[in-house]
Amino acid sequence: MSFDEAAMLEPLAVTVHAVKRFSPVKGAKAAVLGCGPIGILLIQSLKTLGAAEVFATDVSDYRLKLAAELGADYTVNTKGKDFSEEFLKAFGPDKADVIVERFIRSPCRSTQTILIREPVSSVPSATR
Repeated sequence: MSFDEAAMLEPLAVTVHAVKRFSPVKGAKAAVLGCGPIGILLIQSLKTLGAAEVFATDVSDYRLKLAAELGADYTVNTKGKDFSEEFLKAFGPDKADVIVERFIRSPCRSTQTILIREPVSSVPSATR
């Protein structure tokens, strides 16, 4: 195993652990808010462990393109599009079963996090 491959084990293990804490993942609609390195690994982990659809947001077109290539079914740049409209267009009134916030600061954070459907279970610090 190369050093580069070994360096990916810890962040990958963190995201797999986080996804396994969501119940049930198989067939779920999931949203990942933030497509940095951990967000991208979360998308891959969600899809690998059976999520039916993954919705991803970011403010970087490059990161969103990568997210789509690596498993996200829907991607939205929240700098230019309304999160609420795009989220409801993708998932409808039932919204998401799982939503994961992976950004540290975002100008659109408050509008994104209010659209979680009830009931919701919280997994605090699942990826830290």
